[in-house]
Amino acid sequence: MDINNLDIDTMRDMEKFDDNIMIDDGFKNDIVKIFRIRKNILDTYEFWYYSLIQMYKHILGTDLFIFKRIKINNKHHNKYITNQDILIKYKIK
Repeated sequence: MDINNLDIDTMRDMEKFDDNIMIDDGFKNDIVKIFRIRKNILDTYEFWYYSLIQMYKHILGTDLFIFKRIKINNKHHNKYITNQDILIKYKIK
């Protein structure tokens, strides 16, 4: 596997979590119907960030990430860091 963009570090990326992402309304409605999620969370970088991590976990395995639940500014976050030992073991990078 030649995965070049598997550089996940929540503490570094957290500053973008409140950024808005523009999504076509038709596509947004399809996502809400298929995955049964709230429409208002689809516009945030945070939603898509955690969705990408979940996709990686389903495809490459849950031990790919080191996970910790943290609290910053009275808000809980899931902190993920890519497990470099797994990347080296399976030659992903």
